[in-house]
Amino acid sequence: MKNSKNQSTNINFLIVVREARFRAEQLKREVKEEATGETRFLAVTESEIKAACETIRSDVHIAGSSMKKVHGCLQPGADYMTYQDTNASNFKLRVGPNYKKTGAKAPSAASLYSLHSIDLLKSREKLCSIGSSQHIQLPTDFDHLPNMDEIRKAGIPRLFIVNTQIPELAPSLLGANQPDDVGFSLIFYFVIKPEVIEQMNSGQLSPQMKLFKQYVAEHKKNPDIRRRFKALGIANNAKELGLPSMISGLIDKFNGKPAIINKVAQIYDSGGDMEWFEVDISIFDFPMLARKALNSLKDRVAEVAIRAGFVMQGETDEELPECLLGGAEICKSCLKIERAIFLV
Repeated sequence: MKNSKNQSTNINFLIVVREARFRAEQLKREVKEEATGETRFLAVTESEIKAACETIRSDVHIAGSSMKKVHGCLQPGADYMTYQDTNASNFKLRVGPNYKKTGAKAPSAASLYSLHSIDLLKSREKLCSIGSSQHIQLPTDFDHLPNMDEIRKAGIPRLFIVNTQIPELAPSLLGANQPDDVGFSLIFYFVIKPEVIEQMNSGQLSPQMKLFKQYVAEHKKNPDIRRRFKALGIANNAKELGLPSMISGLIDKFNGKPAIINKVAQIYDSGGDMEWFEVDISIFDFPMLARKALNSLKDRVAEVAIRAGFVMQGETDEELPECLLGGAEICKSCLKIERAIFLV
């Protein structure tokens, strides 16, 4: 037992130092950018790490501290995982009138939520309900937002979390998940935009605002609105990877196509107070061919430029045009599964 306790302490210490180093580096990088306009990650001193450590509990992960937000993709060989904002217009979404007949799509207008941060995390068990986890400190930097009374009046959450649960091991020959595979989580944290709250409270709701507000309020009792949430994943450079034809064919089939995730999703919230709302998407429950295609990319993931977005599906003219809820880009050569932070 003594060795086990020491091992746990060491893991906690490593997590604290890693997050403290991230925090100190971010602070110095921001100062450097303001002075020169350049993006550089500078070495930090031991005293800076120690000072940052004092603000972090050893058993709590600071949301978003496992990856770094940058502007523009980094060069291959970067020794840290990064992501960046994506322009909503990169996603072509449904537009009316008469979409069922025309199938017309157009670049999305500005998203409802801003990307706050992304995490890559692992644990001894599959990570669920990130918002209620005692081991994750959610974002708290909301000074730019209206007060919570205004947010509750609008009827949509301040923080929107999407937790993508991804298998780490290949499925069996028959397609079953490996029984001991708890996988890892790629977690997106989105924060509502102030102008969206103002627009909603003035009564000028866009179709997407109406649909998401209804989704938040009625997902437990309204199967029609629950099935409307969908995810879009785009591997921007899939054809450059030189994958076997069978795998590349599967990727082409799913690449950039919206996926209704109702059957593979669990929804959590903060009890209706609009503090946070979360959708957990279990890739474990995707069809076998989709899981095999994704697993085939596991060892090549550092070479893939990934763009992800989330949207409520509009169907009638009154529900269109669709608009992105939130999105992100993860640059190639930056996402490395073995660097996922392990939560105790």
